[in-house]
Amino acid sequence: MNWYAPGITGSGMDCLKAKARREELQYMSYRDMLTTLYNRNKYIQVVDSAQGKTVRRTGVAYIDINGLNQTNDSYGHEAGDKLIVNTGQSIIDVLPENAYRVGRDEFVIICFDMEEEIARKKLLTICENIAEKNVKFPMGVIWRESLDFLENMLKEADDLIYVEKKKYYKNTDILKYFIK
Repeated sequence: MNWYAPGITGSGMDCLKAKARREELQYMSYRDMLTTLYNRNKYIQVVDSAQGKTVRRTGVAYIDINGLNQTNDSYGHEAGDKLIVNTGQSIIDVLPENAYRVGRDEFVIICFDMEEEIARKKLLTICENIAEKNVKFPMGVIWRESLDFLENMLKEADDLIYVEKKKYYKNTDILKYFIK
């Protein structure tokens, strides 16, 4: 069956198909297929683009799901994926273009050029949304009026998670994996 589009020749159609394929590949290279959040590739690109620049009024948050391994072991990977999807959806509902799934159960939110009060309200809404879905998680949040090294701020937020993780896993033998 031949498809006909007036005014578009065979080579023109090939160009359209090639363009659509490039757009699809671009989307796939920067999106996490499970959550549709941006992925680690896009996160690295954003962090690299901030390299050497002063960033103003910026908030970052790290989120890490607690108990994903236990969920996978006890209820299967489909249940674990549901935890990841529920967390991702809770983020998408509030800050879809500022969020990244950077690891298996790790998420980062970067709010550039946003007032602290607005950033904190949005992050609180995300926390409430995640908690409503019965997902347990620590969140490390940092906000700065001005900074020269975004990577340092991200590391600081990530470090906050491990303090909370240690508390969560305090009475289990899993703690050894979180103590560095």
